[in-house]
Amino acid sequence: MIGLKINRNWLLITLIKRKFTQGPFGVLIWAYKGFRVPAPNFVKKKILRGVFIQDAVCVETGTYLGETTCFLAKFSKNVITIEPQRDLYNFTKRRLSKFENIEFLHGTSEELLPRIIEKIKENHKLNFWLDGHYSGSFTFQGVSNSPILSELEWILPLTKDLVEVVIAIDDFRDFNVGSSGYPSRSLLISFAEKFGLSWDVQMDIFFMKKRIK
Repeated sequence: MIGLKINRNWLLITLIKRKFTQGPFGVLIWAYKGFRVPAPNFVKKKILRGVFIQDAVCVETGTYLGETTCFLAKFSKNVITIEPQRDLYNFTKRRLSKFENIEFLHGTSEELLPRIIEKIKENHKLNFWLDGHYSGSFTFQGVSNSPILSELEWILPLTKDLVEVVIAIDDFRDFNVGSSGYPSRSLLISFAEKFGLSWDVQMDIFFMKKRIK
């Protein structure tokens, strides 16, 4: 899947469509579906803005079209975003080139997170937006549909030395036993408790948090 060639015009059309279906106009579609998850992106962004630590370093897995990347850059010190699909990486890096506080990395989170963590571990405040799951269409699919277990293996031990950290995992509805690459919801909760993190779920986003009260 990493070698799949994607037409740039197709990406532009997809981005335009998403501005309507995932923006404020998307609330009509969401209402028609009974306000069930997943919510439109603008709703998720509002939640992230309220929960994430302001002016912190943010690591994102799954850049996709860069919609959330762009949003995160507006209130983060720096954003490091990972995208394994080369055409998506190139498209979004070019589209968001005006943002000087975004670092774009091409590769899988399993490959890149160890190096990223070594680079950022001295920071006292970190946000993680883990959305690197396979979502069909032209998104990247590795050995499994989600790299979340590998991601948490590297991130969670780091939390004990941080002053503040928020880990947000998207698409909580997909975390079921038997789903390829997805651990159970109860396992995510046990991870949070093992590392002394508070947790909650808001609009299909699972949060693990260590915050100054």
